[in-house]
Amino acid sequence: MANGNNADFDSRDFRRLIAWQKAQSLAVSVFRITKQLPSQEKYGTISQMTRCASSIAANLAEGNSSCFPRKTLSFYSIARGSSDELRSWLNLCLRLDFINQKVHDELDEATQEVIRLIIALIRKVQKEINHSSSVPRSRKRTLDKQKLSPYSGAKQEGSKVHDDDFDFEVAVFQWIEQSKAERVEVMRREDQLRMMTNDEGRFLPDVPREEGQWRYRRR
Repeated sequence: MANGNNADFDSRDFRRLIAWQKAQSLAVSVFRITKQLPSQEKYGTISQMTRCASSIAANLAEGNSSCFPRKTLSFYSIARGSSDELRSWLNLCLRLDFINQKVHDELDEATQEVIRLIIALIRKVQKEINHSSSVPRSRKRTLDKQKLSPYSGAKQEGSKVHDDDFDFEVAVFQWIEQSKAERVEVMRREDQLRMMTNDEGRFLPDVPREEGQWRYRRR
């Protein structure tokens, strides 16, 4: 069991991603370059460049650790956007003569390499999502609440749904229905107890049911 858990952990270790490795190296280079920028840009250009540069690797790591492909795709898309934002800031620094053409070209090329790797990851995840969503949309989520209890009823032949979060939603629906049934049963027992007792809470075994209901309605 331990070996299986370690294998699963290794497969989701973000440090194994080439895109993350390249993005991390890019962030280190950007941080070093920003030290050469004018001090008055500390809360402007420097802050923005370091933020978006570090965001690329951070979102790649978080997306790789997600168990849901759609969330993974969202994080990868954010990393893709941060990469383009970094290229924009590099271009601005070049135009303001904060960096020379050589430094700009090196960082821009490194950023474009990271973008190509991110696009490859996005296409891979998108392919997985498309494969899991191969069932026609009209056949999805057609199960009513009666089929949700028992839980095995949700997996009847012809009603299979290939959504990542569907099993979770079924479990939630089942829990809600079970909770409702338990609350109704508790309320029914409390009502019966009230009809069998007086105002002091003492039992009235000889009180007819009709009189017990009358006592309960007057409370």
